[in-house]
Amino acid sequence: MKRRIWKTLVSALLITALLIGAIPVSAASISTNYSKIVEHINEYGEADENGYQTLGYYITVDGGTMYFFIRNRSASIEFQAMAVGDTSTGTDVDLSFKLQKSNNYLTVQFHEVYYKNNSLVDELETSKSINRTTHTIESEYTIKGNTNIPDEQASEDFTAVFQVLCLFWHSYFLEGFGFGLDGLGFTAYCIHEYDNDCDASCNLCKAEREASHSYGNWTNIDETSHQQVCSVCGDTVTAEHEWGPLAPGSYAPTCQEDGYQWYYCIHCNGQKTIVTPKSDEYHDFSAWKEVDKESHSRVCDICEKEETAPHNWDAGKLTQLPTEDAPGILTYTCADCGATKTEEVDFIPGDIDGNGQVNRDDVIALLLHVSMPDAFPLTIPADYNGDGLVTRDDVIQLLLHVSMPDAFPLQ
Repeated sequence: MKRRIWKTLVSALLITALLIGAIPVSAASISTNYSKIVEHINEYGEADENGYQTLGYYITVDGGTMYFFIRNRSASIEFQAMAVGDTSTGTDVDLSFKLQKSNNYLTVQFHEVYYKNNSLVDELETSKSINRTTHTIESEYTIKGNTNIPDEQASEDFTAVFQVLCLFWHSYFLEGFGFGLDGLGFTAYCIHEYDNDCDASCNLCKAEREASHSYGNWTNIDETSHQQVCSVCGDTVTAEHEWGPLAPGSYAPTCQEDGYQWYYCIHCNGQKTIVTPKSDEYHDFSAWKEVDKESHSRVCDICEKEETAPHNWDAGKLTQLPTEDAPGILTYTCADCGATKTEEVDFIPGDIDGNGQVNRDDVIALLLHVSMPDAFPLTIPADYNGDGLVTRDDVIQLLLHVSMPDAFPLQ
């Protein structure tokens, strides 16, 4: 029999079971339910060739036939399924098990016959023990095959026929008695019922499954958040916007206009606007220009406001060395506008010992002063880094100047 027949049967029976699955399961004991099934078989069944009262049904699908039987064998109820198909090329299957009130283990007998060109080629006969309390509608089983019925096919056929057999009588019992196999000790057996494809918990047995939502695109809610909604169940997820970079068209504030910065959420295109008020803090001044020897000025290019400030003189640079006949010239430059001023000096910057040369002896002399200022006083300025103090930093600055005078001039 072609295995696609069994898949079709499973689908048909599952639809039937789902339609009647809302019938509440009886709270009666397994023993009571068992007795009801026995009484039903005795009342409506017929004696088979061995004298056992038997109920039987068949379903024809896609060129093959499935037969379903239950028998009252006094000490047990026997469940049997037979799958019969075209003998040109295919297999027939006979599967059965006996159900007892108090024994959880079922010995499932399995017989499969393989035909080719209308001739019997091979057959497989085996059994498997299954615990009814752990069997579910999703359970799969493995059995050993043979040459013409390999392991994979044998296992698939065994599982399919066993599941179809269970599903058929589960549906039958639900419709007739209000309980299914779960009322006969198959405590894990359930045709799961969910509210929708996103529901992860079965409404009947509470079993959990993997389920996920089908969310649509993010939509803007307000200035701080957006949401997405599942198209199946309506579940809503809310999250904060994730702002992208500064948007084109934004501009900074000035002394006369507010600034506007626009940002867009990278998920929903929600917009955020930041307004920075105009302020004197945002003047756009031109470069400083010398006014006179004491000050310089600049003008805002936007509002034409003018500012005047004193020159910002640097520490000065020796532009002419002192000699016996003429003083040295120290030139100061304004760091803002470039204006200059000069003053005469009678010393050489860095010439700590006053011998007219700047060398390592002066480095040692400055180091002695830093270490013992009272014993080795200075006679010329030596704050070479301009921090207002004479420390080891100035010693290092002088050493650098002695080693590389062009790279480290003294101010």
